[in-house]
Amino acid sequence: IIFQGRIAFADNDRHNHSIVKDFGDNILASMPPNSLFIAYGDSVGGALLYLQSLGIRNDIIFLHFGIMDRDWYIKNKSSFYPSVINEDVINSADPVTRMEIIFRHNLSERNIYVMFPNWKGRSPDFGTVPVGIIFQVVEQGTDTKEILAANKAWENYKLEGFRLDFYKNRGLNGLAKLAAATLSLTATAYEKIGYINEAKYLFEKEFF
Repeated sequence: IIFQGRIAFADNDRHNHSIVKDFGDNILASMPPNSLFIAYGDSVGGALLYLQSLGIRNDIIFLHFGIMDRDWYIKNKSSFYPSVINEDVINSADPVTRMEIIFRHNLSERNIYVMFPNWKGRSPDFGTVPVGIIFQVVEQGTDTKEILAANKAWENYKLEGFRLDFYKNRGLNGLAKLAAATLSLTATAYEKIGYINEAKYLFEKEFF
């Protein structure tokens, strides 16, 4: 039993791993006050719930896409944020439809961000722009150059001990790979608008 305990502890010891908290801090630092954020994945959702339980960035409205198909969840969130989640959202059943109704209803009132650059069944009405480790939702046809030019989030991020394929836990490795993938997408977006130095900086940072 002692031997098994030592093996299990070695595999699960995370006292020097700050990746989950850092990831949550970085996401919250990417958004201006009173933004709406739709997350995906328990590692991200758990990190944000933990930080907000400590009173950090409670101005951010946080929704979890993974359970947006549950009526009880939508109704519960509507009771807290009636101006954000209206009857059209409640009466819909599909999570993508619900999310896009929220976009249409709120995009003119607040900045909206998602964890993913694309989603199955996405309406042509919307696009996304990488902003640090997350993506800002914009109306299709929006000139994104100004948003990208103002994006300095990566310069202020905490990524202590953040390395690919280092973590034995699959969820932690997933966060590290997500960060690297988002860096690459952001660098590509910069390159397309001619911001070569910024693109080079992020491409190099992708490899930690």
